[in-house]
Amino acid sequence: MNLGATDPVLSRALDAVRLLGEETPPWTEVLGTALALIGGESASLMVFSDDEVVGMEKFQIDPAAERDYLEHYYAMDIALPQALAAPPGHWLDTQDSLQDPQAARSPYYTEFMRDHRMLQIHALKLSAGIGPRMCLSFQRASVDHRLRERLEGERVRRYTDAFQAALHMRNAASAEWLVQSAAAFERFGEALCLVDVGGYVVQASPLAAHWLAQGELPLLLRGRRLWLDDAALRQALADAIACVGLDRGPVQLRLPATPGHRGGLLELVRAPRSLSIADRFLVLMRMRPTQVRVPDEEALCARFVGITPAEARVLRALASGQTPRQHAEAQGTSIHTVRKQVAMLLEKTGCQRQVDLVRKVLEAGS
Repeated sequence: MNLGATDPVLSRALDAVRLLGEETPPWTEVLGTALALIGGESASLMVFSDDEVVGMEKFQIDPAAERDYLEHYYAMDIALPQALAAPPGHWLDTQDSLQDPQAARSPYYTEFMRDHRMLQIHALKLSAGIGPRMCLSFQRASVDHRLRERLEGERVRRYTDAFQAALHMRNAASAEWLVQSAAAFERFGEALCLVDVGGYVVQASPLAAHWLAQGELPLLLRGRRLWLDDAALRQALADAIACVGLDRGPVQLRLPATPGHRGGLLELVRAPRSLSIADRFLVLMRMRPTQVRVPDEEALCARFVGITPAEARVLRALASGQTPRQHAEAQGTSIHTVRKQVAMLLEKTGCQRQVDLVRKVLEAGS
């Protein structure tokens, strides 16, 4: 039976779902028609990166409730851990969580839910395929004990299947856009990836994924999050992402070469709205190596027979762009000692000038 033909509420909700393919979906219409179908006083779509909320669209949610949740009660959410771990298409109900006496005494229930007249919250774990984890949730001012029966019925199932399919299509289109764009940049030896506000990699081109996994540049991954060992550079990257998020134009960040990693240039710009979902922004990051990889001390000792580990450290520092004085200060040693080591390196490698010495090191790392 065609439920949509005899059910105008379902028909309007399905029509709104088809608008999820637009660059900026009309969330008031999408969530408003969903609320009319599912029931309740308010509705929201929440986007998560690991355990952080990185995007939210809402309908009829009190701004004070939204603020309290994000600033104070998010970490206490009695249903969120189960929601994030649940399989796609699974409904969760706070009434189930409240069977646990500890949850029933928690500030999330006794303060947040009661104070904001949300006596029952039910959420659907959405599957976005390659995209982020999301939950579609509805808040009720009174408890409906027959709610699960309706949520598991054909009427709601048809709607949620259509919602998940639309999200999958949107994320597939985003992935295809990145693949096609990256193919052009890879001809120049450059890579692209999409990053969210928290520095988590949402999607990466094949070359970017390879570089991040192999440590081609000093930029690495910890879990799915971008990482730089240097604390100042790590903060600079976070600041650059935040700046782009405020739509202040492209930002560049130079990464110096480090032992085992090539130097590089990162260029960050706000990604097109069609690549994201809800109100979160994404950053398009272009990665370009600018220097060859500087070998580590062990590799230098193997390459230049007869040099000592201390001389290998000097050699690596010179190839990374340090002057003898900077290296002496970094190591807490005398500049005269470093100059003697440079002289010995010139003699052992048969080089006449320091620039020739550096060139040999870089050739060894290429």
